[in-house]
Amino acid sequence: MRTKSENKRKAIIDVALQLLKESASYDVSMSEIAARVGGSKATLYNYFSSKQEVFVEMVKQSVQPELTTIKSILTENDDLKTVLQNFGEHYLHQRCSPDTIAINRMLIAESTRSDIGILFFEEGQRKILDMLSAHFEKEMDAQKVKKRDIGMVVSHYIALIESELVEKCLFGIIEDPPDAQIRMFVERGVSVFLDAYILN
Repeated sequence: MRTKSENKRKAIIDVALQLLKESASYDVSMSEIAARVGGSKATLYNYFSSKQEVFVEMVKQSVQPELTTIKSILTENDDLKTVLQNFGEHYLHQRCSPDTIAINRMLIAESTRSDIGILFFEEGQRKILDMLSAHFEKEMDAQKVKKRDIGMVVSHYIALIESELVEKCLFGIIEDPPDAQIRMFVERGVSVFLDAYILN
C-alpha cells in the first residue's frame, strides 16, 4: 500500500480551509476539495474517511501552534495582571481575525443542521479554556485569586475581554480591529475582572 504523504494531507487541509472561507458555508463537498487539490475523490478518501474528518483535522492542526503560544503566555510572567493582559490581547487578535470571524459565522449558521460546531469547539476553544482553567487554579492555590468555581471564573474573564469587541466583529460593525483598540478593550476587561476576583 502506498504510504500516505503528510504533504498531501496538509494540502488537502489547506484547500478545505480555503474553500470554507470562500464559501462561508459547510456545504463544501469532498468533490470540490478533490478538484482543487488535484486528483480523484477516491484518492481523497484514502486520506480522510469523511468531510467531517477533514475539518476536524484542520482544527487540530491550526490550534496546536496556538496552544503552544498560549502556554508560553501563561507561564512567562508571574504578574497576574500582565499575564491576563497578554493573553487577552493575543486571544482577541485570533478571535477577531477575518478568517476566524468567517469560520465562526459559518459554524453558527451550521449549528442547527449538524454537530460540526460542537466538534470545532471541543478541538479548539475547549482546549484553550482548559489551559486557562489550569492557570486560574494555580493562582487560586497561590492565594492570588479568590477561590470560586473555576468554570465561572474562566467564563467571566472571557466574557469581559470579549464584551466590547467580538459581537461587533461577528456582525460586521468592526472589521480587523487595530492593536490599540484591542489593547484598550482588554485593559478594561482585565480591570473589572481583577476588581472582582483579586485577593489583596
